[in-house]
Amino acid sequence: MSQICFQDLPTDILYAIVKWVIGGTLDIEDVMFGAPDSRRQIEMLPWYLSAVCKSLARKTASMSNLWTLLFIAFVPDEPFMVAQLIRLQCLAARAQSSPLHVYFSSAPLEHCDSYFTTLSWLSDILPRVQTFAMWTMPSEEGKLGQSSPPIRLLQSRQKLPSLERLSLNTAAEISEDGRNLPPLVTAPNLRQLRLCGVPLAQLGAAHFRCLEQVDLVCCPVRLHHFGRISTWWPDLVSLRLNVTASFEDSWMLDRLPVFPVTAGVTAPIPIGPFHSPHSFSGSDPCPPLRRLAQLSIEGPIGEYFYETMERSSLPALRQLRTSISLSSFSALFFERAAPNIQDLTVAAYQSYQTLHHVFPQHILRYTGSLQKLSFEDIWFEPGDLMAMSNATVALQLEVLRFRNCRFVHSAKQELVAVLAQNSQSSRSSGTWSIRALHIIQIDKTEHALPNHIIGQVENLVGEVIREDLVDF
Repeated sequence: MSQICFQDLPTDILYAIVKWVIGGTLDIEDVMFGAPDSRRQIEMLPWYLSAVCKSLARKTASMSNLWTLLFIAFVPDEPFMVAQLIRLQCLAARAQSSPLHVYFSSAPLEHCDSYFTTLSWLSDILPRVQTFAMWTMPSEEGKLGQSSPPIRLLQSRQKLPSLERLSLNTAAEISEDGRNLPPLVTAPNLRQLRLCGVPLAQLGAAHFRCLEQVDLVCCPVRLHHFGRISTWWPDLVSLRLNVTASFEDSWMLDRLPVFPVTAGVTAPIPIGPFHSPHSFSGSDPCPPLRRLAQLSIEGPIGEYFYETMERSSLPALRQLRTSISLSSFSALFFERAAPNIQDLTVAAYQSYQTLHHVFPQHILRYTGSLQKLSFEDIWFEPGDLMAMSNATVALQLEVLRFRNCRFVHSAKQELVAVLAQNSQSSRSSGTWSIRALHIIQIDKTEHALPNHIIGQVENLVGEVIREDLVDF
């Protein structure tokens, strides 16, 4: 077989290798948290390739999409800023007409004179920017907010037709009444939105009709916003909500009654006066999110999303991650809105909780299409696993996953009994038919599954996959 040199690789294969080395968008944003040296490998990769030999120099010069990643750091160092701007201008020129991806690795500092020149140049190339990410660790003197120069740049543009991905972790400043604020950006073709700490009221969410992926982390929201998501973003494919209540609603949440979790209760719990201002149960159902396939609900007010969407339709929903304490009231969501879930992850929110406090087991009755069931940071007490198995009357489960879970006392042996009971039943009977069991844990932790228990279950399922977590 003849050998091929690296520099002789076809251009598309060479670019695929470079893209794999660089990683995905989230990988790049994670690098932005580090010092300038931490992003050097990604930033300099095109230059390193072009310096290997003349053949690669010619090839990389013609690969305009290889030069589209622009890393901008604002530091009080004039020589650094001058050299950076020269490099950025060279990259933008080599990228030719290819869309640009701009990443900020530090916050602009008001006492740094040279950043005005960089911002002026950035303003000129904004119409070409496809990705704008400011995922940095803000400092007191460089706090990212409504008054931040890059944010003002976004707002100063009437439209950014090329912008498809916006990612910000800015704690945006809001006025006293939280209203009459300009939207962060007007981008009619925005497809992906990732925000941390940005109030949804400030976003101008109705401007982004083409959004397909939304990731909101620690974003204050009004509870009635949940009922508008399907109207704002009808083409959503992926949605993650890790949200907190805005100041206007926080007073109400402190006065909400605590609803008991009662196994077997499927009727909705009556909505009291504290719910009525934001309840959608008695109104017309929300428009369906017909394309939504992935959903993650986290945070203390996630329950209200289930309440809002219970009378809607999510026909494409296949993957759900829930990290809140569900009540029996949430069963309506699973029964009416999400009958086709295939991959369900149940996680404890912030701290270890027992299964029956997090996930009423009778909800599994409405997930007849479920194939993969995962638990994270859950305490299993005696009786939990057996009750869960009995609830899955029509379930054809193939993959069962436990990550950092605790099995108290006889719950360890109960897992063996449940798997043994179901391994003897045929798949057509509607009981579990576990093909793979994933156990991810710290072995030496109390209440973890010991080796002799794992040895017993290995004979009851098709495959046992073990992974050790690091104990810090």
